[in-house]
Amino acid sequence: MEPDAIVSDDELLSVEEILDTGRMRQELAIARLIQRGFLPKAPPNLHGFEIDGWNEPCRETGGDYYDYLRLPRGRLGLAVGDVSGHGIGAALLMASARAALRALLQVEDNPAEVLTRLNNVLVDDMLEDHFMTMFIGVVDLTTRRLRYSLAGHERPLLLRAGADTFDRLEVRSMPLGIVPDFQFAEGETRTVRKRDVLVALTDGIWEATNAAGEEYGYDRFRACVRRNRERAAAEIVAAVRDETNEFVGTAPQSDDLTLLALKVL
Repeated sequence: MEPDAIVSDDELLSVEEILDTGRMRQELAIARLIQRGFLPKAPPNLHGFEIDGWNEPCRETGGDYYDYLRLPRGRLGLAVGDVSGHGIGAALLMASARAALRALLQVEDNPAEVLTRLNNVLVDDMLEDHFMTMFIGVVDLTTRRLRYSLAGHERPLLLRAGADTFDRLEVRSMPLGIVPDFQFAEGETRTVRKRDVLVALTDGIWEATNAAGEEYGYDRFRACVRRNRERAAAEIVAAVRDETNEFVGTAPQSDDLTLLALKVL
């Protein structure tokens, strides 16, 4: 071997670093696929309702998620969650919360009690300086009554048929994973009616920023939902997604974006 062909120790280290980087990228890509698999595969076929959602992590993996699932006794469970921080740690906490939540919703009708019990699970699992916010809704598909609770999360918005303003679903709350045995409260039960639209989101949507540093904002979000209120749930979600993406362009985002829409037929 010629002397100039000899690989130095420094060069060997660089090769190892390159291989490690490649492995890390591959593992992150796999983690992203696994996390995407946690999202609903397709909206359920519901009599009198439509539902759809959208999630876009700002990195390979994220801490946002949405979920909806058919429950016993003719109920539909809804959830939108947001773990503080990003990356693998946030994704693992999200996966743990999703699994526990799905199990709790099968046996508990009261969404506030679900959050109380979920909180006690997450207190032991939560990373230092991390927490999780969440909206939980339970819809009786026969009576059309919506029960809900919040854990420090963005207030969902209910747009009534024919109304120009949104009804914010308010309730006293705090994030999950901070205080053990905290008793969450249930919000005022709503009865949803034909052509009503319920939207639940994470703050990444209205805080989405374009290259000029301008936020998409709540006003644009609400206006988009109002313009598309007569369309199907999937089309409402797509309209918000497309408008948000057009607004931010190629500007990198610092937070995940998640939206859930329920339309009453």
